Amino acid sequence: MQDTDLTLHAGLGILVRQARLIAATLAAGVCLAVLYLLLAEPEYRATSLLIVDPAGSDVLDDAPVTTGSENARVESEVEILRSDAMALAAARRAGLMSGSPDGAASTRDRLAGTGPDRAVIEDILSSRRISRRGLTHLIAITATADSPAKAARIANAYAETYLERQVAAKVARVQTARDVLGAQMKAAQDGVASSEAALDRFVVQSAGEDMSQAMLEAQLSSGALPSPVSSRILLLQQNAAIARAQHQSLMSRLRDLEVDVTLQVANARIVSRAMPPAVPSAPDRMMILALAVAASLAAGSGIAFASEYHFGGITSEEQLARLTGSPVPTTLPHLAGPEMLSPADMVVRAPLSPYAEGLRKLRAALDRSWNLETRPERQGMVVLLASGDADEGKSTIALALARTYAEAGKRAMLIDGDLRAPTIHDKLGIRSFASLVAFLTDETGSDMLDQYYVDDPMTDAGMILGAGRSGIATDKLVASDLFERMVEEARGWVDVLILDSPPLLPVVDARYMAPLADAVVLVARHAVTRPQDLRRAAADIAEYARPGAARVAILNARKRHRLPYAAPEPDLPGPLDARPSRP
Repeated sequence: MQDTDLTLHAGLGILVRQARLIAATLAAGVCLAVLYLLLAEPEYRATSLLIVDPAGSDVLDDAPVTTGSENARVESEVEILRSDAMALAAARRAGLMSGSPDGAASTRDRLAGTGPDRAVIEDILSSRRISRRGLTHLIAITATADSPAKAARIANAYAETYLERQVAAKVARVQTARDVLGAQMKAAQDGVASSEAALDRFVVQSAGEDMSQAMLEAQLSSGALPSPVSSRILLLQQNAAIARAQHQSLMSRLRDLEVDVTLQVANARIVSRAMPPAVPSAPDRMMILALAVAASLAAGSGIAFASEYHFGGITSEEQLARLTGSPVPTTLPHLAGPEMLSPADMVVRAPLSPYAEGLRKLRAALDRSWNLETRPERQGMVVLLASGDADEGKSTIALALARTYAEAGKRAMLIDGDLRAPTIHDKLGIRSFASLVAFLTDETGSDMLDQYYVDDPMTDAGMILGAGRSGIATDKLVASDLFERMVEEARGWVDVLILDSPPLLPVVDARYMAPLADAVVLVARHAVTRPQDLRRAAADIAEYARPGAARVAILNARKRHRLPYAAPEPDLPGPLDARPSRP
């Protein structure tokens, strides 16, 4: 499986390995949520409920109401309730508006944002919610405020203001109709007067001023008057009667409107007044805590995967095995403290310690891989210690592994192949010796065992050490035939030859040393080695190691490592001088 593949089992393994990180993220998220709940001001919501009568009680609109018009009327009332003018009137009724002594701040100024109370209106507009309950005739007016009483006051003020403004609008319509009828009635009065005056003038002209109404009626009945005169009089009488009838009708209608002004009612009513809520509606503690937990777990899981694949360090054997594609036989514990033995010394001085036991597990894995191969006769196994970057603990492990083999009765030799920054001599406390660089650049053909071989002060393992920094390109030295002959000659003397190499990523030397090894141990430092660096190092080993070479990986310096059988740890011995010897 490639390191980029992700199965359910691998994903669960990542979550388990990164449980501490996820728990820390969860704790931080919950703490932030609790802090918000402690600092956030509570909000209270109160709801007033209106029911709208679509049929209404409008004296000026007797049209039948259909289902479509019912919905349209209810939706229209909802939009009216949402208007800025309604918010301004409700704010005034609720006592939220500041006084205007000179009356200079008009309604238009407030609604346009130039008056001093625009902020109050905006606050009401943002804190109130007008909604229709489904397809019913119910309208809910919900107000949000920082106190229960204020929320109820605003919601009720909205409902009461809406009803008052609806009645006022109806009264205004009736009054407008009354004014129109008054003007028409004045015109009718003038028409009546004009018609009667025209009749009187014609009668006087035709029959004289002494003609009374009774005499005129008698002559009209008897036919004493000439036919044209009779027809004209009858026409004028009819016009006057029509004018009087129109005037009478308008007067009756006007009286009805004057009565209707006092009888107007709203087309809606309050069915449930808002009550001060007993508990705050916001913040919703349970919902916020649930969201905080969910968001924190999601964020923690995302950070865990990002840490596993990108910027975090290697923290488990499973992760190391997945990234390298190699078995991980052991994890070495982190050792710290002023009185703690050097890790490589613990193999000898504390053989029952977890660190020494971890080295024996590594030795067992290497022995098994070597025995599975067809071992060349009278040749030892060459083991290359490699790491992606510096400070992974590779050189210390190389020394400890050589001592582990020596303590097991094997002939072991360690070659400090890090020609750029050798450190084995410092770990041994050896001050004077001939270095590997001198051997590789010696043109006199000096014998390696006579001049360059050094005994380990604590075991029977042999060492070929490096010191200082090479003045020439080190890859030229490790890629030379002399270095290859040295390795081949040394593996004929010992059971195990261990090569300590420089880090793979910064320099090229280890790539020339890898084809000489029968097994490669890739070291990763716990919580320090980055996944992308480890992937590159493992890819380099896979590319340059000889076919069939065993590859294992170990996790070094793991903190909080279990110490079930740790033995007492004596003091570290002082530096020793080197003494020439042969294996």
